[in-house]
Amino acid sequence: NHIGDEGARDLMASLKDTQVCLLNLARNQITDTGAIYIAKYLKDSSLRYLNLEWNQIGDEGVLALATHLKESQVVHLKLGFNFQISRNAISVLAANLDHTQLLGLDLATEHDDLLQALEQNWQKLIVAPYCWALLRLSPDETLQKNFNLGLEALESEEGRLRY
Repeated sequence: NHIGDEGARDLMASLKDTQVCLLNLARNQITDTGAIYIAKYLKDSSLRYLNLEWNQIGDEGVLALATHLKESQVVHLKLGFNFQISRNAISVLAANLDHTQLLGLDLATEHDDLLQALEQNWQKLIVAPYCWALLRLSPDETLQKNFNLGLEALESEEGRLRY
């Protein structure tokens, strides 16, 4: 499927007043515009699991999701492989997770710039005692470079970081 932004808007409108708890919108060519539609829907939804991997979501979409996550029931969010997300958006997302119900956050990436942002913010990204952030890394020097980050997180009392 490639529903795009208009499809995301229409889908969110059709899900109003339903009990949908799992929504997989991976690989649907959703951009910031679609992510903003989705984010606005979160407040009044029963959605618990949201997969937005492999889309074209950038900073505006991540910022909207971060803002509306506080008002939602979402416990698992997958944003991996949205290559338009910048370091700044990762920092803002991390800063906004304190008052969410999020238990799982997938920010899988292979871009060095984002990996550095994740390294700098991992303590904030692991927001609850049982929360984990899943960072899938490419099997090259990136994995080696971030191995210590994973060890620190696994030993931390704040959560678990899984590779």
